[in-house]
Amino acid sequence: MPLRNTIWSDANLIKFINLTKEKLTEASKRNFKRWPVLGKNVYFSNRKACIRNGIPIYCDTFKSAVDEHLKVWLLGCAQWIDNQFR
Repeated sequence: MPLRNTIWSDANLIKFINLTKEKLTEASKRNFKRWPVLGKNVYFSNRKACIRNGIPIYCDTFKSAVDEHLKVWLLGCAQWIDNQFR
């Protein structure tokens, strides 16, 4: 798994997400002004993003959506892929 040790390493994936988050922060303000879903239960399935009092919700902030949900989900997917090739 040479790519997972270099450009697709967990550290590089996190770095890419952080750089992208910085670029999208201003746009996220407009997005959540138009669609005010932050902190609300908007999922109609068992998909969980952030958890508040044991209830899955859309995260309270763009930052928490990225840090508590996207990063965990992406690294979990990478781990799953790694396990498929062992």
